Amino acid sequence: MRRLGLMFISFLSFLVLVFGIGTTVKADETAVKDFDVVTVTKDEILANYVSNTGVSFAEAERALFPNQSTSQARNAQLNEETSYVMLRGATYQDDTLISYIPSNAGHVYFYCEVSKSGWFRGIKRIVYAGYHSGSLIFQGNFQYALPDANRIHFTLNGHLYRNTTTTVSVGGGIGIGQTGSFNVGVANTSNYYSPLYYHGDRSY
Repeated sequence: MRRLGLMFISFLSFLVLVFGIGTTVKADETAVKDFDVVTVTKDEILANYVSNTGVSFAEAERALFPNQSTSQARNAQLNEETSYVMLRGATYQDDTLISYIPSNAGHVYFYCEVSKSGWFRGIKRIVYAGYHSGSLIFQGNFQYALPDANRIHFTLNGHLYRNTTTTVSVGGGIGIGQTGSFNVGVANTSNYYSPLYYHGDRSY
């Protein structure tokens, strides 16, 4: 009888060990997610902005890339390598462990000016941010911040709809230490799906 009791205790200990490890791995995996990184050109950023807003190419260039003097540009190039990337993060990657966002709810993206100097790489500024819809479309507030050169924080607070399209889907640029936000609009709200609240960090 005593032997059976010891075997039972050992079995329980095994279960605790197995499920304890499983829980730890899951928590680690959802702590901080990286972005998908896509290298882009300045012209590609402008073309995407024009497509999403309907402004002219010249207006987009004035809004996103304010004129910089030749001497300033030359001095910057001597010290660091500047390029552009699109950082894309699926909205359904869950940092909070308590909310669920459907995988077909689309994704957020950030066009960024990035720099590399020696071993360091980082985001200099977010040129603009946007939301690309899936078969479920988000309507609500999209807030984003650039706390430091290697991390973007964003929050989505609103609702999901079916069978509609976005009317406003892009926001403005920000620098390090700044916050931006805009309201994502949809054409109609007759096919309601669910509320949505999400916040998380993405690293670069």
